[in-house]
Amino acid sequence: MSGIKHVPTLGEFHKVVCDSLGLWSDEKLETTFHVPATEKERRQALQASFSLVENNKQGEVSIQDLLNATRQLAPDNKRISKQLKTIRAYVIQYAKNNFSTIREFTEFQKYMLQVIEERYPQPEIAHLAQNYYLNALEYYREWVREFVIDHGAIPETYQYFVNNVLKSIVISLVSHHALGDRDWLQQTLQDDWPMRRLIDELLANAGSSVYKLCQYHAEAKANKDVEFAGLQGRSVDTAAKQVIERFSRFTRVKWRIYLQTILPVQKLTPVECDDAYFNASALGAFIVHNLNIHLNDNQCEPLWDKKFSYPLLGVTPMESASEVIDYTVEQGRPDAEQWMLFEMAQVKLNEYKNVLDSYDLILNRVDKIPTAFKFVYEEGEQFSITEWSKSLTFKPSWVEYWIKAQNAIAIGEPIIAAKHYTEVLRGARYSSGPLWMLLFFEVCCLCQKANRELTEEQFDTYYDPLGSLVTSYAKLLGYLPDSGRNPNTLMPNPLMIKEKFIAEKVQKLLKCGFFQTP
Repeated sequence: MSGIKHVPTLGEFHKVVCDSLGLWSDEKLETTFHVPATEKERRQALQASFSLVENNKQGEVSIQDLLNATRQLAPDNKRISKQLKTIRAYVIQYAKNNFSTIREFTEFQKYMLQVIEERYPQPEIAHLAQNYYLNALEYYREWVREFVIDHGAIPETYQYFVNNVLKSIVISLVSHHALGDRDWLQQTLQDDWPMRRLIDELLANAGSSVYKLCQYHAEAKANKDVEFAGLQGRSVDTAAKQVIERFSRFTRVKWRIYLQTILPVQKLTPVECDDAYFNASALGAFIVHNLNIHLNDNQCEPLWDKKFSYPLLGVTPMESASEVIDYTVEQGRPDAEQWMLFEMAQVKLNEYKNVLDSYDLILNRVDKIPTAFKFVYEEGEQFSITEWSKSLTFKPSWVEYWIKAQNAIAIGEPIIAAKHYTEVLRGARYSSGPLWMLLFFEVCCLCQKANRELTEEQFDTYYDPLGSLVTSYAKLLGYLPDSGRNPNTLMPNPLMIKEKFIAEKVQKLLKCGFFQTP
């Protein structure tokens, strides 16, 4: 297995999700998007507000004066016409260069949600596809945050995620529409050829066959009122036969063609199998088929671990365990039900880690690396990278640079340390899991200490890029929340509880000499 050389970036995985939805076939030339103003536009409006107030007041300016100006100049939501091939070009570009900030990522998601709505005109199916898109990206960010990926097992670990987490998201979402046997649904969608198995089983349950379906398509060309029970001729529709044959091959099929081919089968299904159920099952099989193509293209296999399912089949809501944990913290004083969900989420996340550990896919159990939660809210910063590295069979280069950076701090060479930390940040992305939070605290303490002691020019040269890099990645992958900006006043929103806690922890670490030089 050598197709996956590195852990995919968020931009690369975003393209995988888009491709699995089959968004780019039958492209319309142009679509009108309704999107909010970008962060760049809001910053420009804020700067213009400052200038307006200064010019009008010619003296002391109050916050209220500024707020009055920002409410006048704040950019509104807008309508933009773009060709779908332009949106696709952006997806490809982000796969090559990745998203640079959380704002860039969330702003582009708004475009993609409207592309999905355009591709799937039935509201309930569009909703399912949009939920899959959002959940797939969130669960992937969690996977990157929570687990230290073994460098020698990257293909196997990624394969496990796609087969047993990404597909479980699809199955869980489809099961919310299903009135039938959820075990059957899971077995069907986890098949190597889910589109073919779905159609074969639905036809078999109705006492029919693929041959009859191809006959039906041939008769339907001459008689729109044709029924399965009344088929007399022997001719079959060659086009339908060829489409169905592709269900058992690693080849893509357009959603429109796929649905047109299998839609007559709904007439043979039980009454409770309504449009929503049938279309949801068809979409689930379609997505998983495309994921299997992706695995095959990268020399991976569609292997299903029947012992583990995350998220659990049919569980509502669909938030990832780490999302539930963060949400509970933000409540300040959560009630009993919220605490119960919090504890269940921690148990599930621990089970998730133990399963990956049992297959030797991650390094979290080596010296018991703290979780991202413990790095933030407990004393995870006491974890020793040097001691942990001694237990590694293979020591990644970013670990070596990390130890060099700590040694440089110890001998009073912060600028050399900053250069080493830059190398750590480049190599540790998408591999270091919760250790990124330890890295974040070390870099923040180093930068804040330098900010107090150096000139602005020196700080901007050696430390500002370092601090920006560690923070932007932490927000992009969800280690840090992003409280955002008020669209009306253009002012930053109040910090979330987690943001406040992290900021206060950095100050405490500085005071207690966490990064004290001789």
